[in-house]
Amino acid sequence: MHKFKETVFRKIVTELLDNDPFSMNMGIKIIDANEGYCKCSLKVKSDMLNGFGITHGGVIFSLADTTLAFTAATFGNKALVLEHSISFLRKSNAGSIITAEGTCLHIGKKTGTIRVDTYDSNQVLIATSKGTIFKTGQIN
Repeated sequence: MHKFKETVFRKIVTELLDNDPFSMNMGIKIIDANEGYCKCSLKVKSDMLNGFGITHGGVIFSLADTTLAFTAATFGNKALVLEHSISFLRKSNAGSIITAEGTCLHIGKKTGTIRVDTYDSNQVLIATSKGTIFKTGQIN
């Protein structure tokens, strides 16, 4: 079970994480959630490094992608990501706890735009991304 004050928004993202084996295997944890906002983190393990000994870009993108999806879900809709692009700004290393913060920039009847900023243990911005979501229906 996840440790934070239960709200409807946190309940939604907690249920999503509990049914997401990929994100759970990566060790993603939910830090906070509110309508149009979600914050997740993970600890970078040695098996998450690339050939240069730094965090693999796919790990950073996966954390950002999960955070984007969870941010979209805080509106109570099932949503699919239509596109998601990322810019890597700085490196991170094994042992670092990286944190992604998703913020909804726009939400419409069917689509939305979400920005995700990812930080290292020192709160230095290491990546920024933006994605478009498509709402498919209400979450039960």
